[in-house]
Amino acid sequence: MDNHAPLARTAAKIALATRVQGPLDLITRTKQTIAVTGAIGTMLALAVVGMSTLGWVSLTATLSIYALVGFLVTRFVAWSHPHPDFGLPNLVTLIRAVLTAIVAGYTIEISTWSLAPSHHLAWSFAAIATIALLLDGLDGYLARTIGPKSDFGARFDMEVDALLVLTLSVLAIVLGKAPFWAIAIGLIRYGFVAAAIALPWLNAPLAVSLRRKSVCVLQVVCLCLLATPPVSGDVAHALAALALVAVVWSFAIDIAWLYRHRHVRS
Repeated sequence: MDNHAPLARTAAKIALATRVQGPLDLITRTKQTIAVTGAIGTMLALAVVGMSTLGWVSLTATLSIYALVGFLVTRFVAWSHPHPDFGLPNLVTLIRAVLTAIVAGYTIEISTWSLAPSHHLAWSFAAIATIALLLDGLDGYLARTIGPKSDFGARFDMEVDALLVLTLSVLAIVLGKAPFWAIAIGLIRYGFVAAAIALPWLNAPLAVSLRRKSVCVLQVVCLCLLATPPVSGDVAHALAALALVAVVWSFAIDIAWLYRHRHVRS
């Protein structure tokens, strides 16, 4: 715990130094944060495109996905984020969203290619996905230590995780590393959300679970490995199967618990 204290103090100073002053409401500040982060992300995307064989399909897809994320964040942040500032934890999550959008743009473009991407290109985007993975957990840590902490931040983190998993699942298929069933790794969470519309008891809150967090990390690690050039053949199929079995097992445990407690009202 003591090792994290300097990080928490530094993050607090950054948050204070970058706080927007004046009579600006949360929505305005959020829009400013999204715009600045998006501009930096655009420059990164342009740099990636300029240094590779990727084209405007990748860039357009990246910007479109990030624009959708920005719209949804602006639409829902005020609902469950009772703080005047967007916050450093949410900024870290937003950076993860930028990185995920860049990987998604890459995935969409190479899906139209007849040849596999070069090793250099594949390693570059595997690295970007890995950075997004490594930043996962930092936003939660910052929320717990320096704040602000909110239901919105927790949900935002969860949705970016889900988008990253879906993107990497599709990428594994596009690269020929996994069969088509690997898409289930990324879709199962969205299927759960859709099922909750018809089965409201699925919306009941779940306690924080180390098992759930561990499975989330495991599946992203497996999918990041599938994005690297050396992993292929039976090893790739085994990693995809491991990720799918783990996430199905975890969801099954949660669904079973929710079903047993479906008549309980907290």
